[in-house]
Amino acid sequence: MKKEAVFTIIFPIIFAGIAFLTSNSFIVMGIVLLTSILYFIFFFCKRSFRYELKCQRFSSCYQFIDSFILALSVKETISGAMESVVPLMDKRFQDEVSGLEHLSDQEKLTYLKKFYPFSIYELFLNIIDIYQERGGNIFDISAYLMEVLRQEEESLSKSKAIGYRKMVEFVTLWGFSLLILVIMRFALFDLYMDMSSSFLFKGMIVTLFLYIIISIEFISRKIFSLPIQGDDVYV
Repeated sequence: MKKEAVFTIIFPIIFAGIAFLTSNSFIVMGIVLLTSILYFIFFFCKRSFRYELKCQRFSSCYQFIDSFILALSVKETISGAMESVVPLMDKRFQDEVSGLEHLSDQEKLTYLKKFYPFSIYELFLNIIDIYQERGGNIFDISAYLMEVLRQEEESLSKSKAIGYRKMVEFVTLWGFSLLILVIMRFALFDLYMDMSSSFLFKGMIVTLFLYIIISIEFISRKIFSLPIQGDDVYV
């Protein structure tokens, strides 16, 4: 929520303040402020929230599968593994499972496909089916699954790191650009005062900030895309 508040409140205020300084127009400031708030509320923050939710859900999926296989190797039954794993999971998972008391443990695992809509979870269910039908060493049976899961977890971590770096670079680039614009406004005060009375100049300032918002939209689409195989229910 703190991050969403920054984008929804602070960034629009900064944009509006710079728009007023450079245009000397309350109308331009109002247009930039309103446009920024609407964009961050209805597009950027929603996409950011879904991204964070999907990251958390995939990490939870990773933890559940890893813990379940470990517990299954010890308990050797689905019910025993479930009893051991559920207390280790986060509250959201526990709340989800608590409403499934009428289902068998196998049915609970199947139902959790809705909670973990990833192809890796489908593979996990196939491994459990094979284990129940044939028995054997669960670590040997799930070796491929754990390798794929590890690779996707690493891919997710790298993707988040790259996304964060791109966002920092983007903010730094546009931050310096706007800073130069503000400096020029004071360094060339008389010229700016003459230009600020021009409707064309005011339109250019509005266009500049619209371009910044469009740029944010494009880069956010790239940053908030995840290299996770599965249904895009959070996108």
